[in-house]
Amino acid sequence: MTHVLVTLTNNAALLLAMMVVSDIVTSRESVTGPRWSQALAGVIIGALCISLMIVAFPLETGIIFDTRSVLLSLSGLFFGLIPTPIAMVYPIATIVLGWLLATRFQREKLTAVLAKSEHRFRQLLIFKTPAFSLLLCLKTTKMKWFFSIFCLLLCLSPPDVSNAESNIARDTYVRLDQVLKQKKGQLLELFDHVQKKADHMKNDEIMNNFFFFMNKLNNQGVFEQIQGVPPALKELIDDYSRSIDQFYLQNYLEFYDILLVNKSGDIFYTIRKEDDFRQNIYSSHLSSTRVAQQLIENPNTFFVDYQYYSPADEPAAFFIVPMVREGVHEGWILMQYAINKLNMLMVDYRELGNSGEVYLVNQDHLLLTNSRFKAGDSSLKLRVETDAVKSAFLIGQGHKLINGYHGTKVFTSFEKFSLWGAQWAIIASIEEEEIITNYYLQNRDVLDAPLFERLASQNQENDRQVSKTGKVKKVDIDESKKAEEGTILQTRGVSACTAVVVEYPEHFAYLAHISPFDKIYGLANLTNQIKDLVGRIKHNDIYLKDLGNLKFIVVANHLNSIKTIIDKLTRYGIRLEQITFAYNPDAYYANVTSSGNGQATYIEWVLDSKTGRSYFQNTGEIENLSRAIMNVSGYSGKH
Repeated sequence: MTHVLVTLTNNAALLLAMMVVSDIVTSRESVTGPRWSQALAGVIIGALCISLMIVAFPLETGIIFDTRSVLLSLSGLFFGLIPTPIAMVYPIATIVLGWLLATRFQREKLTAVLAKSEHRFRQLLIFKTPAFSLLLCLKTTKMKWFFSIFCLLLCLSPPDVSNAESNIARDTYVRLDQVLKQKKGQLLELFDHVQKKADHMKNDEIMNNFFFFMNKLNNQGVFEQIQGVPPALKELIDDYSRSIDQFYLQNYLEFYDILLVNKSGDIFYTIRKEDDFRQNIYSSHLSSTRVAQQLIENPNTFFVDYQYYSPADEPAAFFIVPMVREGVHEGWILMQYAINKLNMLMVDYRELGNSGEVYLVNQDHLLLTNSRFKAGDSSLKLRVETDAVKSAFLIGQGHKLINGYHGTKVFTSFEKFSLWGAQWAIIASIEEEEIITNYYLQNRDVLDAPLFERLASQNQENDRQVSKTGKVKKVDIDESKKAEEGTILQTRGVSACTAVVVEYPEHFAYLAHISPFDKIYGLANLTNQIKDLVGRIKHNDIYLKDLGNLKFIVVANHLNSIKTIIDKLTRYGIRLEQITFAYNPDAYYANVTSSGNGQATYIEWVLDSKTGRSYFQNTGEIENLSRAIMNVSGYSGKH
């Protein structure tokens, strides 16, 4: 951050120098007077423009930031038509000369900076253009000078990363709150629709008449008679039942099943005829269910929360309508509501990236909906005892950075709510590492310089080397190889090239030696080893769930490839905590050795090619990119 401030201060000082020097050389009255005076002003402004280019701030390799556009704009405003074109000759000539000397035009980086500039330019149009418009309206020269300085400072204001702690937390919680509010609204809308269907059942003459008809037959023992039921009555019952099944399909398909239960607990009819059919809910294996207990303790209950229900072999909730005729309670219609409706609602992760999810938890802290990070069905099978869940049921709603139930640190937004007496909590979460990665990608123009400066300072000597007990596989330039237990990977002479090690601890390792003709150095180049390497590992070596276990170690003495590598890896779903950049700008070249089991990688940094002076570095002692970014931005994760 210090480097950025120094650069901006230099730019501001040179812009002020334009005003002072030009005011001395050409008086205010003679600016539009003698031609030689205007030409001299143009020469001075052009020289200052070159000075601004010299003290420019590099955003990334080949991409710089300076305030020459501000200088030329103010030149046109104050000094008129002749000085400004003369001043413009200087930077244009410099750019043309640089273009002529360039050996390769990096189109990919140009595309990247244009994309990043679009947002900044919109900010300029919205917030800063009115200031320049006001400048034109001012009448006195003194007012214009003071206001010009104000506009200059406005233009030089960098993105605010000084308070990364609160910025990251605030923006993340706003995002999670929006998702939580949306999902809760959809959930309540869903249950409002279901409630209306259940309420409709109370006054549904067709279903009511069917209940009382079948209940009467059940009380008469008709269904217990295997033989002896008159054929006409049997045919009537079958036809009536088929018509009710059809009526269910047309009107009550939201419910998984409909059970007719008399006051003695006999389930005398169901739509699906599962193993609860013709059972007694009080005396059979169903007696321990929550719905059976509710019918005993509170016969007028409307909703019974989700519980594992063995006839369906899945969690089920029940909406209950008491059946009363002429003031006499005769039983209930139970509408069984499946859990899959909730799961379908919660699996939309479009607003939550690669690691976010929204889930429901009941008052027993059991996960109601499936987990994004657990294979198979996890409804009511996983107890979630995180700080977010506990806080939700204790204080109602809030935000917390916690250790998530799947073992990673996550931002959470949570809220408790009641649904017909059932207490639930809804939690929206996203992994901290994904947030840090996104924060870096959005602010890398400010973070890159201090980040790489910090990484360059971590070149600590280490006498230990990889044990060479095993077969050595040598990796040549433009080549990558895999090694496992008992094998060692080694490449030498990494100078203008880049070495990339991919480790899966205790499983395997890959080592690639990538030349400057790869796409990590430029869009039009020939090879694409990073893409090929990641694709090979995904296809042959791991399941998709194991992607987060990979470690990427990039070794280079330059910055010509690292930014493209970061872009590629993050697009492939790799987090910054999985990437380590071993960077030594003082080294002549590097020799890289990696154990085949993915446990250790050592670098021999050669500082002098003539004397062979070198030292070893253990990459395990270098900060990963995520940790380094936290340190340079001041983010601690404690809020």
